[in-house]
Amino acid sequence: MVGVKGLNCICSEGFIRSKSGDCILLSKTAEENVVPSQPSFNFSIEGPSVVQLPQNSVLLKVVFNGTQTCINCTFYWEVLEGVGFATSDTYTKPVLKLVDLREGTIRLRITLKNGTLVAFRDTLLKILPKKQGNKAPIAVIRPTRYFIGSSDDSGELEFEWKMLNGPAVLLPAMNTAIMRLDGLLIGNYTFQYVLSGLTVRDKEGATSNQNVDVIVNPKRDDPPKAHINECGDSSPISTIDVRLPRETLLLCANQSTDDYGIESYNWFRVDNFTSQLSLDYSGSTTSVLAITNLQTNEKFGPYVFRLEVKDKSGNKDSTNVSILVNKAVNQKPRPDAGGNQTIELPQNSIVLNGNVKDDGEISSYMWYQIRYKYFLLILFYGPSEAIFVNRDKSKCTVSGLIEGLYQFRFNVTDDGGLSAVDDTFVAVIRSKNEPPVAKASNITVTLPANLAILNGSSSFDDAGIVRYLWIPNDDVPACITFLGDSVSNPIAYLHGIVPGVFLFTLKVWDQSEEQNSTVVSLTVLQGDEHLNSVEMFINQAIFDMTYRLRTKLEKSLSAALVTKVFFFMKLTGTNALENSDEVIKTSVWNTVSANKAVEFLRAESNMISEFQIVSINTLCKMRVSTRILENHRNLIKLNFSDCFLDCSGHGVCSNFTKECLCNRYWMSNIIAYLINGTKRD
Repeated sequence: MVGVKGLNCICSEGFIRSKSGDCILLSKTAEENVVPSQPSFNFSIEGPSVVQLPQNSVLLKVVFNGTQTCINCTFYWEVLEGVGFATSDTYTKPVLKLVDLREGTIRLRITLKNGTLVAFRDTLLKILPKKQGNKAPIAVIRPTRYFIGSSDDSGELEFEWKMLNGPAVLLPAMNTAIMRLDGLLIGNYTFQYVLSGLTVRDKEGATSNQNVDVIVNPKRDDPPKAHINECGDSSPISTIDVRLPRETLLLCANQSTDDYGIESYNWFRVDNFTSQLSLDYSGSTTSVLAITNLQTNEKFGPYVFRLEVKDKSGNKDSTNVSILVNKAVNQKPRPDAGGNQTIELPQNSIVLNGNVKDDGEISSYMWYQIRYKYFLLILFYGPSEAIFVNRDKSKCTVSGLIEGLYQFRFNVTDDGGLSAVDDTFVAVIRSKNEPPVAKASNITVTLPANLAILNGSSSFDDAGIVRYLWIPNDDVPACITFLGDSVSNPIAYLHGIVPGVFLFTLKVWDQSEEQNSTVVSLTVLQGDEHLNSVEMFINQAIFDMTYRLRTKLEKSLSAALVTKVFFFMKLTGTNALENSDEVIKTSVWNTVSANKAVEFLRAESNMISEFQIVSINTLCKMRVSTRILENHRNLIKLNFSDCFLDCSGHGVCSNFTKECLCNRYWMSNIIAYLINGTKRD
């Protein structure tokens, strides 16, 4: 095998180099290639044949078999293959310790000498890589200097080179005056190794040793310098202003520098707004970072990206760039209220689905029914006012529609305060008009209730009822009146009711002016509470009767009648006599007959004195003295609220005056009038 640079031969397995430098065949070939030149040494090499990184050292040991020993032997370990895969402090001892292991295969030879007796063994050591991890870079230096200058007085010299310590390196020519070293190694950090051992022997056998140290230093490697620029602009920057819309922002790192070139690029997002401000980016391990889907960050702060660069020696540098994203010049939103729609009765509701395009965000939505104003009257564009559900959302529901055409407006406002509208029309049609149906139930109330309710809300129409009207029959007393505008509502409230049966007509109309009607009866009964009510006339205005006085009188009557009395008041106007107001007190829990009440109340002297009651009696026995009335102005008269006189069958008794109103052709009893002062018969 030809040696390095052609200076000498490296013998293959099964051959040995002679003194002349030639490779000759061994006389015996074994697994370990043992070839003795004299009676051989019986030894072997003990140690592993395979190691795996990160193990960093291994021991190879010469072991003699049996009882054989070698006292004056010299040992020399020689690297045949695998330069640079390990280092040793010495190669001249029976135990070889290899350190700083690197991936590869090393072929070693141990040579033993004892005088003229020589023997050697070869062994292979395979160094496996780590299961994970990258192999560190290796730099190679090839110095061109060499040293020569040995001499002897005879002029004939023999040379023998040996490596005493340092990284494993191949010695191509060990017996020449000049030894050339190639493939010297350095690591990632500066270190030195020593090549030693020049032994010179003349023909008389005299020797001289000289050591030489060879120090291999690494090249100077400065750390890289990281720079960020916007692609297309070579100037390094630390801040970038971007105005939307911007689809892609490209950041370049190719302006970063290193004396031996950049080995790797890495981009990182380092701001604290990842949850509030999202974006997408790619190329985080390349020299160009592409950023998309930028959002305005005026409310939070800039995006911040960090560039980290590394050279082959592992030196690093980093720099940051801040990205400010501004809103686009605000444009008006573009709403779409949806297409015109048509529905057919009896369906009376529809969904309005609006959409909008905007360069920012929409802050509010609102649906309106278009209205037009004529003089003082506001009219809706449509036969009726629609009912909105979720009118402040992009999708809303309108109901209560009847036959006709409706116009609805969709209004949107963006976060910049700009608004825009769009309109849509809804046509409500019917295939065949059915007249409405008026429905209301007869009701019965019992006095002293003073309110009656007529309910026509169960009336219906295929397209909806647009108008109601309650009409009393001609014979209904005029004192029964409608409250407010309930006369034109589905539910009517009646006030001033009196005993009797009264008829009312309910009329309803639809959009096509079709109508229907029904008759409702109102029956007003006189209950026991009403028949046994007591009427008192007090000579003071109704607003002077306070809750304190009412409660006090209530307690007095309750104690007297052994029941709880509840009062309600109504102002019936000014009495022609004494200008008094009427106050009605009625017990609504328990009924006490008039005769029994008179009996109980006459026994209450304290109450009569405190409230200045003139007299207590049934209607037929009650008399009021003018002299007493003049002395007791507070309480004028105590009487029943209803008149029970039969008027001899020829008239009716007035509940107000408690006197008879005679029929036509009849007159009051003149004798009774002269005696009692009242028309009682």
